[in-house]
Amino acid sequence: MTDTDLIDLERARLDAMNRLDLAALQTMLHDQFTFTHMNGMRESKDELIARLGLGTTIYHPAVLEDVIVRKAAGTIVINGTSRLKVELKDTGATFDMHNRFTSVWVNESGGWAALVYHSTAMAQ
Repeated sequence: MTDTDLIDLERARLDAMNRLDLAALQTMLHDQFTFTHMNGMRESKDELIARLGLGTTIYHPAVLEDVIVRKAAGTIVINGTSRLKVELKDTGATFDMHNRFTSVWVNESGGWAALVYHSTAMAQ
């Protein structure tokens, strides 16, 4: 796969979150997936899917920038920055985010699955 194909995996994961496509996330996230948010909150695959299923958190499409792909032994690491908007329906709060991210994907049984996603707020 080319770097563009691998970046498209990350875009597909983000798109599934935007669309609240929980079935797609169920298949593309590794069973040991961990999402560390920019505020330090950590969620497992099941916790993330359950939270998204409530419909109270809306992720708007992200713009990825400065993306770099690294490959090693059935693993890819994608680093870059993202700009996105997140809405919390229960509180009415909206956040415009600019983050640096690291996303780790592993190839098991012939398919790619997201294992780790970590984001950090960019310095202002």
